[in-house]
Amino acid sequence: MATEDFDRDPRSVELTDQLARSLPMLDALLGGMLDEVAAPSFGSRLILSSLLHSFVVRLLIDCSTLPAGAGPALHRIAPRRLRGVLDYIDANLSGDIELDDLAAVSGSSRFHFSRAFRAATGFPPYRFLILRRVETAKALLRDEALSIAEVAARCGFHSHSQFAAMFRRVTGATPGSFRRDH
Repeated sequence: MATEDFDRDPRSVELTDQLARSLPMLDALLGGMLDEVAAPSFGSRLILSSLLHSFVVRLLIDCSTLPAGAGPALHRIAPRRLRGVLDYIDANLSGDIELDDLAAVSGSSRFHFSRAFRAATGFPPYRFLILRRVETAKALLRDEALSIAEVAARCGFHSHSQFAAMFRRVTGATPGSFRRDH
């Protein structure tokens, strides 16, 4: 990560002893990972890999021999690569999509990809994926030949209850009421 995210030779970076120092950002990231492991939610793999990557980057910033003020190198995602990522998401919507998969499609590290994707779309990757799944579900719910369970499966939700909860969180309506109203 020192190479990918900070453009530094990893042999020149060492972790330093920080036992007496309070590190609230690291505590919060670790707490988020523990919460996600204890009670997995929709997109858990993507959320966990994002939190883990953020944790290690923060660890390098706060607890290493990197120069003070060192930060990850900023990168943008080329429109062609962004289109490839969006196409990949659409093509794999019903399956598990991980941050590593999206970063590989974009040709960048997970951290660079996450930052560049958020800058380009306004959303972190896991939130964008949820919104894309719900938007696709809204379109599929208009086809009454498909059951709500079929719509949930096609959009990558693992259960009807998970689908209903996420759909309601995003739209304010249940899938059934959305279907009736549209």
